[in-house]
Amino acid sequence: MSWRHGLRLWLLLVGLAISSGHLARAERPLDEGDLAALRTHVMACRALYEARDQRLTAAEREELSRTDHMRTGLIGVEESRLITTSGLLSAKRTTTHPLWVVVIRNWLRDFGLQPGDRVAIAASGSFPALILAARIAVESLECEPVIIASLSTSRYGASIESFDLWDMEQTLLESGLITTPFRGLSPGGNRDRMHGSEPYVMQHVLRRMEEIQEMPSSTAVRVPATFRESYNWRISTFFEDYPAQVLINIGGHAINFGAGARLLELPAGPIRPGVWDAPDGNSVLLHAVRHNIPVIHLLNVRGLARATDIPYDADQPDVFELNLDFSRRTVESWWAGRDDESGSPEEVNPQENN
Repeated sequence: MSWRHGLRLWLLLVGLAISSGHLARAERPLDEGDLAALRTHVMACRALYEARDQRLTAAEREELSRTDHMRTGLIGVEESRLITTSGLLSAKRTTTHPLWVVVIRNWLRDFGLQPGDRVAIAASGSFPALILAARIAVESLECEPVIIASLSTSRYGASIESFDLWDMEQTLLESGLITTPFRGLSPGGNRDRMHGSEPYVMQHVLRRMEEIQEMPSSTAVRVPATFRESYNWRISTFFEDYPAQVLINIGGHAINFGAGARLLELPAGPIRPGVWDAPDGNSVLLHAVRHNIPVIHLLNVRGLARATDIPYDADQPDVFELNLDFSRRTVESWWAGRDDESGSPEEVNPQENN
């Protein structure tokens, strides 16, 4: 056993105490790396908002003036030809809070991540804000994000036809705020081929995938023929071609998360090896659990927000009014209080996050 592997194992055993269903928001004080990552997040939101605003219809701009009034650039529309399932606006708005960057950074450091390590990120277009927070957190730790995302989305995700997940990706790369492009992109939806979706949705997404395939890019853009092909592609990419030390699962896409009642028992947040027996079935998350790969599972936004003291669907600083020279004291004021238990629990529907 190498010293590096031994250090990581020791950190896994002693550094991830999760009790009473509460996930420590920040066991360590904010440091300069946290503040720098937060500034990157704010600047990325500004770049996305400005690029998005140039492509909106009048109706979309009016809708987003109400639903994305903090101008994050990370909220989509309620209806479009990219949407396969329902979604909660309150949950999507909560994921835009910059504090997710700090929370994910802390979880990754608790897992003993070292510079040069890889982190697999399995995600759908339903949560572009969590994808952004995760990749900023990973890159800020000098690690490599290995991302396979899907284009389709639930409501209020990356659902703007003129500014979909691929357009957001190009905006971020051109800004220089994100340096590592997606490794892969697929359609998403049922079986990762949009099976069962409304015909107009399926036609739009598959036609858009063809357009993206024609664009010069290092990203593998695929429309898998079967569930098995999609699953094998993700497993080989994440754990063989670019072996990851940690998996971040974002949302409930069946290929990434799995299916079945037992999976709903899986706690959201960090999952260290050996604490949960994976049920039968094939998914990226189940593969990681069976192979003792640490997981950060981002689903059930209300529960995660409550457990980490991130305010749920509350007003946050307008990204264009925020002074980028904010201090630790300013950031500390963003956390919610421990006694904030308002609202009913969010219903967890994994398929909502396709």
